[in-house]
Amino acid sequence: DVAGAASFITEVTHTAGDAFAVLTTDQALWTGGSGDIDQDTISAAATAIFNVDGVYLPGTPVVATLGAEPRILVTQGVENHQKLAVWFSGRVYTNNDATGALHLGDFTFADAGAGKTILSVEHTAGRPTETGTLSGDVVAGDIGGAMLSPVADSIYDILGTPMPATPLNDVLVTPALVPAITSVEGVEGSDTLKVTLQSQFYGNDDETGALGVGSLAYADNAAGGAASIAAVTHTAGSPVVLVTLDAVLAAGDIT
Repeated sequence: DVAGAASFITEVTHTAGDAFAVLTTDQALWTGGSGDIDQDTISAAATAIFNVDGVYLPGTPVVATLGAEPRILVTQGVENHQKLAVWFSGRVYTNNDATGALHLGDFTFADAGAGKTILSVEHTAGRPTETGTLSGDVVAGDIGGAMLSPVADSIYDILGTPMPATPLNDVLVTPALVPAITSVEGVEGSDTLKVTLQSQFYGNDDETGALGVGSLAYADNAAGGAASIAAVTHTAGSPVVLVTLDAVLAAGDIT
């Protein structure tokens, strides 16, 4: 507490494995020249926070900054399909108290002239992605021509900041990307790999089912300690997969 009103943390809300936590302070944060924002810091207690490989978070202080307004980043569609995939800048909710899944009333949609509308929205409160089902198939003219927009003060981030209905959030439909693995992380001496996928993934082509051992292949190119996948931990729709190997990683396995 360098300045401002808040002095200490009274509550922490966190789900095991999540990459973020919500901290409640004893008083509301102040902004401005003598406020908490851009001056007060947060740091991890010694050996109190660990990643999936058991490596603890160092206690380097991080300055509290003012959160940005939530945004729609990408809206993707595929010709001859009714689904739209939408990515947001972070976790979003339909209420300003970090509750509620997004619904039809949170969006407007303007297509390329065929009069399509959004029939349904599939979203889990707090997830940074959602799927919309249209009343008709996406056509060639919709790619780069149709537009998804938020309704003002209808979508909020975890801090209760509303998404503004501005041209910045009027997002044109773009072609869906080819699915990809974006990163694989592990440390020597651990039998766990963290696999990050490009977006939401499922074990089935109807947006159901978690990934399993048969969904991924492990190549022991360095002939190191680990040779194959023993188990996979994944929740349907999550972009993160935890892979347990048959042995711990050796130095030669990394990179």
